Amino acid sequence: MAFLIGSEGEGIHPANVKALRFRSFNIPMANKVESLNASVSAALVSYEWMTRKKADLLVQQISVLSFL
Repeated sequence: MAFLIGSEGEGIHPANVKALRFRSFNIPMANKVESLNASVSAALVSYEWMTRKKADLLVQQISVLSFL
């Protein structure tokens, strides 16, 4: 797993995303925030990925316990 974080405001050029076959997404922002610092974006993405990964592992563990 790798995360490619784009520059503030501009992000990653669409041609690069297409050429590298990346899945891209935007971080929703409230109010009048135009962009996030790249390190803040990286922290948010990493946190969300780990949260979802832990949830998937928990579901797998529950499935195994239910089977027993």
